[in-house]
Amino acid sequence: MRDIAGNARDPIAAVAVVADDLTGAADAAGAFAAAGLTTAVTWSAERIPDLLGTVDAIAIDAGTRARDAVHAAVRMRALVGLLRASGVETVYKKSDSLVRGHIGVEAAAVLDSWHREAIGIVALAFPDAGRTTVEGRQYAKELVDGVAIAPLFEQAGLKTAAINLDTVRHGRASDYVSALRASHARVVVCDATSRTDLAAIVQAGTALGVPVVWVGSGGLARALASASVDCRRVRRPTLPAVPRRGPVMIVCGSASDVAREQVARVVASGVAGVEIPASIVRPDRSRERHVMVDAILQHVDAGRDVIIFTSAPNEPIDPGVSRALGALLTPLGERVGGLVVTGGDTASAVLGAWGITGLRIVGEIEPGVSIAIASGALGIAVVTKPGAFGSAGVLIEARGRLHARLREAARTS
Repeated sequence: MRDIAGNARDPIAAVAVVADDLTGAADAAGAFAAAGLTTAVTWSAERIPDLLGTVDAIAIDAGTRARDAVHAAVRMRALVGLLRASGVETVYKKSDSLVRGHIGVEAAAVLDSWHREAIGIVALAFPDAGRTTVEGRQYAKELVDGVAIAPLFEQAGLKTAAINLDTVRHGRASDYVSALRASHARVVVCDATSRTDLAAIVQAGTALGVPVVWVGSGGLARALASASVDCRRVRRPTLPAVPRRGPVMIVCGSASDVAREQVARVVASGVAGVEIPASIVRPDRSRERHVMVDAILQHVDAGRDVIIFTSAPNEPIDPGVSRALGALLTPLGERVGGLVVTGGDTASAVLGAWGITGLRIVGEIEPGVSIAIASGALGIAVVTKPGAFGSAGVLIEARGRLHARLREAARTS
């Protein structure tokens, strides 16, 4: 694998991330941006060829999390075929650290489309977010009993080998090769409980001498970026300040306990809160929707920050609710100065409703929580966060960071 930073002779982005939802794409993109690469996120296939020539790393939201497995596989094959034909040298299949989505099916599609001899190096651990892999099982606060990872790939037709913690920490690339040969495997599932473990996996994987498809969460992405980038060679275009005025709007479309605690912290800090019942999306509830929009507009037009959250206690929020929420908030796009959005479906719905077609990542607030400048109809500063990620005060920190950018833009405009 070449240095993924690229240089003047390598005009095509050297690394591409394919993810199944928007906040996952932004999470992985944040890893490469934090390492110094110019990094963009898009969900528009039409924009990919142009972006490949202007950034060092690109992350693509394939939008497959809520679709069926057949659609997910077709979509991944098409995207990866485009990336391979364009000259991208490293592909990273972003997968969920809570093992949601079509992880095995999508990995199989990416491997088949990337190279017939490609090997999948799988590490779903994200220690910074409390997600670890031990004896081939994924653990998190939400996965106290662990989830076996290998069957996800075996069921998708991929013969799978396992690398335990002892081999990760004390082995060599030859041990990975031995495991592959012994089991005739196409995929190696690696244990990891620390950043050091993930760095060791990247070191061994890059020494295999065969094409590799990296399959992992934001943790492995950070290890890959850190190990592969010579920041002295990175293109660093100047990013414009955000020439906007207005309050910050926070939208939470996640029902996770983590997200709910974060919302409570923001409301307790004095930010106006508007709770939108999930049932409001029904066709016969148009009057209630107008009342909700009017309430939000009153806060925004008075210059007050506002946090909007849906009420769907103890159950995942349906993608249809997220789409309805995006449509509901369409009138707000021109009125706010910055946006914080939690949950992949909600992020896609709100940004799409506002005519935004992509994000240029400019940094991270915490691992997995990216700050970006939007492209398309609105050049607004945006923070994206997966639902179950982040510290209790991360939304408060995100709000502060956006206000800092708005103040900076006001001074320089």
